Amino acid sequence: MMRECFMMRFCKFFLLFCFSALITSAQAEAQDQKQLFLKLNQYYVFTPESYYINNDNRFMVPLRVVDDLIGADVVFNKETKTAEITFSDQEVKFTSDSNKVTINNTPFSMNTKVAYNEKTETLFIPVYILINTFNLNVQWNHTWKQLDINDERIMESKGIPDLKGSDVWRSKVSNANAFRMVHYALRKVHEEEMFTRMQIEFTAENITGYYIHEGKEDIHYWIKLNNSFCAETDTKEQRPRPYVKAKEITKKVIPFDINKGDALNYIVIWPRTV
Repeated sequence: MMRECFMMRFCKFFLLFCFSALITSAQAEAQDQKQLFLKLNQYYVFTPESYYINNDNRFMVPLRVVDDLIGADVVFNKETKTAEITFSDQEVKFTSDSNKVTINNTPFSMNTKVAYNEKTETLFIPVYILINTFNLNVQWNHTWKQLDINDERIMESKGIPDLKGSDVWRSKVSNANAFRMVHYALRKVHEEEMFTRMQIEFTAENITGYYIHEGKEDIHYWIKLNNSFCAETDTKEQRPRPYVKAKEITKKVIPFDINKGDALNYIVIWPRTV
């Protein structure tokens, strides 16, 4: 029993060390303002708040990613700026501007701090704690600045099943990971009395290694507001779908409106072929 416990602790420590080393190696290049990407299973996910690597070389994500997208149960106290996260029978408690974390009622010290953005009222947490505690399968692509989290347990709560179910053509997907995101931007175009016109701009690279034939590109997106799904790709719509060469970059510009009293929650992009 003692040997088994030691081995479990060693494996967790080794995973944490490897991931920390990967993020550390990324910090120097992060200074050149290259964008960071987070991919959950086959989906790229974006929130109004950008991901970033902090001064302690830790990949920081807003709490809404853990709640809305990964699918953990999250309780956030705005007064105390604390968060309790429960996932797969594991519980983690964070406090803003503190390096103290409680995992399954046991206190630990992190080598970084939780951050709180007063302007956006957003709590940012170091994702490595979640990866280590919840035993998530991750890959860090240093060249692409992309963190992939692949786990059948994630993205299975709240609006995500509805999001997946809304894509009635999903069974015809031929390559679920045909493109990688190269650049993403969320812009405010103009503001009216009753709504705000927004625009998503992104570029994606064909990483299949072969030509994608005309009509087969199907970069799918969902825009989730607080109260509803605002927009999504209609696979049946008639739109130009020229062939895409291997390693070719394709650009998309997607306008959408946010009514007064509503707010953007997240954007999911599935860069696939059909």
